[in-house]
Amino acid sequence: MNKNACHANSSLTKELSMKKPKVLLWDIETSFISTYVFGLTHNDYIPFDNIIDDWFIICASWMYLGDKKASSIDLTVDKKRFAKNHRDDYTVVKKMRDILADADLVIAHYGDKFDLPKLNARLIYHGLDPLPPIRTLDTKKETAKIAKFTSNKLDYLAQIFGLGKKQETNKQLWIDCTEGDIKAIKKMVAYNRNDVVILKKVYLKLRKYFRNNPILFGDGLPVCPTCGSTHYQKRGEATTKTMRYQRYQCLDCGQWFRERASTIGGAKPKNISI
Repeated sequence: MNKNACHANSSLTKELSMKKPKVLLWDIETSFISTYVFGLTHNDYIPFDNIIDDWFIICASWMYLGDKKASSIDLTVDKKRFAKNHRDDYTVVKKMRDILADADLVIAHYGDKFDLPKLNARLIYHGLDPLPPIRTLDTKKETAKIAKFTSNKLDYLAQIFGLGKKQETNKQLWIDCTEGDIKAIKKMVAYNRNDVVILKKVYLKLRKYFRNNPILFGDGLPVCPTCGSTHYQKRGEATTKTMRYQRYQCLDCGQWFRERASTIGGAKPKNISI
């Protein structure tokens, strides 16, 4: 083993496994908005009172980082509500609120601009409690910060990395779901679940390149703060204008991190992502 390679002892590994954070990946699918319009031009103004039927959440899917399969919930789960009003997404919204509230990190593609605000809108509509403060990671936003791909869409990234692709859909599927067709909703669920599966693969491919990975493990413990691995290697020093820090690279996920305390002085070191 390289003289700079490091690992924690068995008791520390056991302690870390007991504190494994809940990293959640999720995605929602929403319906069309039905409205009256006078024209088809891009800039045609549509007053809100032209709305015939507003949008709602058709289904939601999620999986934790250690899961092999995605789970989901859709409008048809609550049979009484669905029979009374197929646009009533109360049960879907409440379930996702509870799941997100229990996570240590919530990951979605374009989630900070779409999925989370959309869920919040429906939480407010139904008078449900707000989400507690949660840590989020938007893979689309973080990818745009570190690379200039031809497209930052999830389907494009998954395909160029050879990680799969989105399932085929068409406009009619969304129309049928908006109108409450049960078979269409089940097809949408399958599409939604697949999105979460490829999201996980894309995240694992890109996370070592992201600059803003939250610290999920450690806070003074000798582990990778991103994936919790106890196998890492000393890789030189990180410097600022006035300080110098020991730098490491994880041998499992590839993430770089450093000690919080400078090597100049005797403060107790803590790990931090860089």
